[in-house]
Amino acid sequence: MQPVRSGLIPFNAALVGFVEAHRDDDAEKNRLCPTNPFANTPLDWARGTLIQMGADRTWSKEPDLQAWLGSYNKAGGATGVVYKWEANGELDPAQVIVWAYEAKAGAWAPKQEIPKG
Repeated sequence: MQPVRSGLIPFNAALVGFVEAHRDDDAEKNRLCPTNPFANTPLDWARGTLIQMGADRTWSKEPDLQAWLGSYNKAGGATGVVYKWEANGELDPAQVIVWAYEAKAGAWAPKQEIPKG
């Protein structure tokens, strides 16, 4: 299974299946489903977050994919999450929340929300 979004294996499978069924061109499929390797280090996690954010932006410009994402409600998928995008394709800044994490007892734990501005 090619991970696109970290930690959401059922979602990744469903997303790749949707893209495979609705796109013919391999380059287009790869553009919509960028490989996002599993994280082994904090730097890997940061890179993965950037890949996910880039994918989100790409998906925001695909009406059929946006419709599918809006209707996705299967096991392993987040429900009730609605992304708001500005006309230029950027994520609405009011929806961005940044957290600092720390390694604690061998796992990542939220440390604090980083204030905007």
